[in-house]
Amino acid sequence: MIWHSAWTMKCIINNLLDRLDIQKKSLKPNYVPSDLRQILFETIEVMRFVASNKNIKIDFVCRLKDYKKYLVDLNRI
Repeated sequence: MIWHSAWTMKCIINNLLDRLDIQKKSLKPNYVPSDLRQILFETIEVMRFVASNKNIKIDFVCRLKDYKKYLVDLNRI
């Protein structure tokens, strides 16, 4: 609970700082090659935990067949 609250507060502060950088036009994305399937899988796993506390079942089926890496900013995706 403490970790989640601290993480949420950190996200809020970072979003506010990003907004200031966007307004100043000084925000520079940090693009890195990433596996889109892995990002989706990790996101679903986090949501699955939250959903299970509310008796909601989440299934994830990914039909992406390529192993291509995509350039994404992992902090903002």
